[in-house]
Amino acid sequence: MPVVPPLETRHYPRSAELCSYMQRVAEAVPHLVCLYTIGESAEGRPLMLAEVTNQGTGAASLKPALWVDGNVRGDEVAGSVAALALLQRLAADHGRDELVTFLLDTRTFYILPRMDPDGAERSLQWGLVRAGSGRAGRVIPGDVDGDGRILQMRSKDPRGAWKASKRDPRLLLRRAPDDRQGPFYRLECEGFLGEPGGPDRDLARNFPGPEVSGALSEPESQAVARFLRHHPNLGLALSLRSSQGRILTPLLEGLVEFDRTLIRILGHRAEEMVGCPLQEETGGGDFADWLYQELGIPCLRPSLWSLPRVAGLERHSGEPTEVELLAILRWLDRERAGSGFVPWTLCQHPELGPVEIGGWDLLNTWLNPPPGEALIQDCRRNVDLALCLAGALPHLRATCHEEQVGWADAAQASDEPLSMPSPLRKVVLEITNEGYLPTWISERARSASTPVMVEIHPPAAGGLLVGSPRVPLGPLSGIGTGHLHPTAQAPWFADSPERQSRTLEWLVRGDGEVLLEVRHPRAGSLEFRTLGEEAPAPPPPPAYTPPPPPRVGGAAPIATGPERTSSGVASSQAAPESGTRGDSPVGASPPGHLGGYRPAARLPHLAPESRPGQTSALQRGPSPLPQAPPPPPELTEMPVTSIREDSPLRKEPTGRVLGETASGRVLGSSPARTGPVPRSQDEGLHPLVPPTPSESRPSTRPVPPVRLPGGPAEPPPSAAPPVEEDREAPPATSRIPAPLLLRRSRQPEGKGS
Repeated sequence: MPVVPPLETRHYPRSAELCSYMQRVAEAVPHLVCLYTIGESAEGRPLMLAEVTNQGTGAASLKPALWVDGNVRGDEVAGSVAALALLQRLAADHGRDELVTFLLDTRTFYILPRMDPDGAERSLQWGLVRAGSGRAGRVIPGDVDGDGRILQMRSKDPRGAWKASKRDPRLLLRRAPDDRQGPFYRLECEGFLGEPGGPDRDLARNFPGPEVSGALSEPESQAVARFLRHHPNLGLALSLRSSQGRILTPLLEGLVEFDRTLIRILGHRAEEMVGCPLQEETGGGDFADWLYQELGIPCLRPSLWSLPRVAGLERHSGEPTEVELLAILRWLDRERAGSGFVPWTLCQHPELGPVEIGGWDLLNTWLNPPPGEALIQDCRRNVDLALCLAGALPHLRATCHEEQVGWADAAQASDEPLSMPSPLRKVVLEITNEGYLPTWISERARSASTPVMVEIHPPAAGGLLVGSPRVPLGPLSGIGTGHLHPTAQAPWFADSPERQSRTLEWLVRGDGEVLLEVRHPRAGSLEFRTLGEEAPAPPPPPAYTPPPPPRVGGAAPIATGPERTSSGVASSQAAPESGTRGDSPVGASPPGHLGGYRPAARLPHLAPESRPGQTSALQRGPSPLPQAPPPPPELTEMPVTSIREDSPLRKEPTGRVLGETASGRVLGSSPARTGPVPRSQDEGLHPLVPPTPSESRPSTRPVPPVRLPGGPAEPPPSAAPPVEEDREAPPATSRIPAPLLLRRSRQPEGKGS
C-alpha cells in the first residue's frame, strides 16, 4: 500500500509540483482523499481541490464541512504550503491521531491550496511581488541581469525619494522633508521601460461586495463562487494568508450582536492557539466578507508570518523604523546567512544606463517565511487552527431505543385470515447537537437555514401506527450557543433559549429493520438502523382440553387406563407418566384437589365393566346405589379406579401396574385378569384403605370366573397371567398417599337388581 509522502518544505512548489503531490496523496489514501478540478485559471492552469473525509462513515456532502484555501494572492505562497500540510496531516494521521480520526469520521475538509496559480507561478519563477495599487511608473518587471530573479533596482537621482542609511549603506530609508544632503536614489522594480500597466490582479477583492467593482470577473473567482454555492454543508471557512502577523476577521460593521460575538470568540481562540493578535477588519470587499454576506459563513484570515516578530521585535503593524530594519538585517545575516538581502550589484541597463540591482528578497522574507524551519512552524500553527475550527462545527448524534410493547391482531396486521400476530414496537429517537456551533451557524444564514429533517421507514411487512413518517424539527443550539447571546457575560451565566436536543417517538407494527434518517445541510446527516431481529413469537394459545366426563351419582371421574386390543388382551402401553393423568394436565384443577382429581371418600365398589359389545350402566346414566353384600371370608375383589402419582403402589419395580381387579379393570379401565387380590400391606394394598367386599350382580351373560376358597377356576382365554405370589411390595414411604377412589357398582340398564 502506498505511503503518504512527506511534504517538501525546503522550497516553495511550483504549480505542476503542487498538483503532483496532491495526486500522490490521493493515491496513497483513496478512501480519504478525492481530487477535483473545479475550474481553470486565466492561463489554463487547473484549480485542484481536495475533498478529505472518511468515506466509510458517509459521503462528504452529508457531513458538516470546513473550507480552507491558500494563495488567494499570487505572492502569498506560504498559504499554499500550509494547505498542503493540512492535507498531509489528515491523510497520514487518520487512525493514528484521535482528533484527526474523529474529525475525518464526522466532518469534511474542502482544501484548495492555490486559488491564484498564475500569480503564484510568476512569483515563484521570477520572485515578482505585487506593487500594490499599480505597477511602478515607467518600468515593466523583468530580469535585467539574467540571474533568473526580479529584485529591486536603484539609480542615483537628486530628485529621488530614498536615501542610504548611514549605519548600513545597504539599507534605503525614506527621505525626510528637510533632507538636503544625499546621495538620493530612485527605487524601482527590476525591469525595462514601457507603458505602465494596469492594477495588479487581486482575487481576494474580486468577489461581490460594496467596495468592489467588476466582481467575479476572473475565471478563478467564478469557479470558487460556483463551488461554494453548490455545497450547503459548508459551515466555516479559513483563508490562509501571510506577511501581516495577525488574524483578520470579516468586516464586523453592521453585523448583529450574535454573529459579532461568534466571530470574536472564534478569533480569540485562534489568537490563543497561534500567538498572533486578532484584528477586526475595517475595510470591506474581501473574499471573507462575501462569504459571510452571501452564504452566512464566518471566515477567518490567519496571516501568521511576521518577519519583525521573528527577528525579536514587538511591533505587529505599521512601517518599521530604521532601528528595526537594522535589527532585521542583522537577524538575516545571522540566521539566514544573509540570503534575505541581496547585495547591490552594479549593472548596465540598456535604457537607463548604470543601475544597481539587489535589495530585499521580498518573496522569501517579508511576504512569506523563509523555506525551512520557519516555514514548518508556520504550517503547524495553521494546521492546528484548521483542526480547531473543524471541531467547532455542529455535529448531530442520534440514539435510538426500541421496545416491544404488545402484539397486533392478525386482522390488523394483514388481510390474510391465517397470518400470525405482528409485534408492536415503540421506537424512541433522541437527536442532539454535540457541536459548539448551532445548526444555523450564524444569524445571517438562519433565515435561509433548513430544519433538521427526520424520516422513518417502517418494515415492509408492517406499518407505522403512531407518528409521522417525516418530521421537521426546529433548529438545535450548540454547546456554546449560550455564550453568543448579548446577555451572556462572565461572570454572569445565561443559557441558550434554544433547545440542544429533541426526542421523537413512533409506534411501529411488524418484524424487520426500521430505518431512521436524520438530515441537515450544515449539521450533517446520519442513518440509524434498528437491529432488525425478529421479535419472539407470541405464546401459543393453550391446547384444547375436553371437559371431564359427568360424575355419576356423586362419584369422582374415572381415570383412563390401557386400551383393550381387538383380541381382548390388554396392551402393553405403560401408565401415564407423573404430572399427567389421562389427557388432563396436573394443576388444571382448583385448589384442594390432588393431581387433578377430587379426593373421594370410601364408596361402595363399582360393578365390573361390561364385556365388549355391552353398554354399561355407568355410560347410560345414574341409577340407585345398591347395598353391598358382606365380604367373603378370605379373598375379595376390590375394583381400583385411581391411584395417586406419588403412591408407592403406582408401579412395581418391574414396571407392572399394581392394584388390578379380578374383573379386568386397571385404574378403572384395564382388562381383567384372574387371581386373588392380597389383603395384607406386604402384598401391595394401600395401608389406609381396608378391603371392600365384592358385590355380586345378576347379569344376562356369565361373569368371568374367579378363584374362590372352594377350588381353582379356569381363567378365560383373554385373561392376563396370574399375579405372582412371591413378588415383593415396594418399600413403604413416609409420605401418606391419597386414599383410593372406589368404584360403584351399577346394574345394567333394564336388568333386575
